[in-house]
Amino acid sequence: MKLYFKIVMFLPLITSYIIADSYALFNNPLGSKVEQKRIIDHIIGLISNTPAKEIISAGLYSFDDKRVAKALLKARKRGVKIQIAIDRFGEHYKENKKRIDKGRYENRVVVNMLKDKIDKLTICGDNRDKSIQSCISDKKNSIQHEKYFLFSKTFHPTTHKEMDNTVLVTSSNMTNTAQYIQWNDAFISYGDKDGWYKPWYDNFQKQLNQNRNSSYFNPKLSSGYFESNRTGYEAYFSPSSKQDIFASLLKKVKGSKDGECSLLLNEAYFTNYRKKVANELIRIKKSGCAVKVLVSKPKMFGKKIRKKLANAGIEYKYLRNKKQYTHHKFILYKGDYDNRKAQNIVWLGSHNLTDDANRLNDEVIVKVAEKHIFYAYKKHFDNCWKVSGS
Repeated sequence: MKLYFKIVMFLPLITSYIIADSYALFNNPLGSKVEQKRIIDHIIGLISNTPAKEIISAGLYSFDDKRVAKALLKARKRGVKIQIAIDRFGEHYKENKKRIDKGRYENRVVVNMLKDKIDKLTICGDNRDKSIQSCISDKKNSIQHEKYFLFSKTFHPTTHKEMDNTVLVTSSNMTNTAQYIQWNDAFISYGDKDGWYKPWYDNFQKQLNQNRNSSYFNPKLSSGYFESNRTGYEAYFSPSSKQDIFASLLKKVKGSKDGECSLLLNEAYFTNYRKKVANELIRIKKSGCAVKVLVSKPKMFGKKIRKKLANAGIEYKYLRNKKQYTHHKFILYKGDYDNRKAQNIVWLGSHNLTDDANRLNDEVIVKVAEKHIFYAYKKHFDNCWKVSGS
């Protein structure tokens, strides 16, 4: 008599993602001309290498670099479809009302160069209220602050590798200031059409058509959020009327009982309105994680937040040098996150730690959990920390 035994193995549920082709870029306003212009030169290269019959889409805030505009016009002439959604002025109307009313504003020259010469140019805003400059938000004093390019197909400017369905998200405006005065970053990924490029393109169409929604961020309604099931990349779009998006993301930080844990923040603005984010940083510090904060200037760093962090033993510095200052909007985290062990996470995009960024503006936060991207950003953070001061 033979006995048969069935062996059943219970394995933990593990979600694995395919790593997309991705890389990061950083400029250095204190470096050579090549280092200063690295991000915008790369964008010009991608535009120049886009073949006829392909599509370039862009959501932009501030734009005065004629080189980028000329590259777009050349692409259009060779048969590339060009469509752009851009903030009306490229600067805050509430802060520069007199000058803007006289027609002297950041985006004026480039918008006039592109107007009626590309396939679609949406100059976002509300004609009834100049303070509404956004594409999605319908709130007073809101801006279209996102900075991204989408390429249906292009080729890498130096390696000439084919890059289908490319998404480039950056902190950099298309301006001279972004190159020579500010530190900026860019995250580029390609090859994920259905999980990443297409949702971005769909979101862009909402901006292009100005489908307004003051409560745009609402994941329960599949609004203002998507995740690639191929790469695990996530995108979070403001405005949010009910929650602090960054604070809700940081709530999932669990620290690490078994290994290294750190959180590194590099932000242009960190104002008193974002006390929920500050509270999360303090909680994370108390859990045993190393926490460091870089901000651009004292006037862009809320006094109450500054004092709160200092009292909790969190070290902060200012990344500035005479005229130069940080324009980054990224947070790096190494440790356990949500239900995952030993993660290497980068949050990046256009989202400053201000009330406007969360509640009023069109903004984006991108979450990337790829080791090579994390360490590229960490190397850059470490370099920034070395040249920063108190």
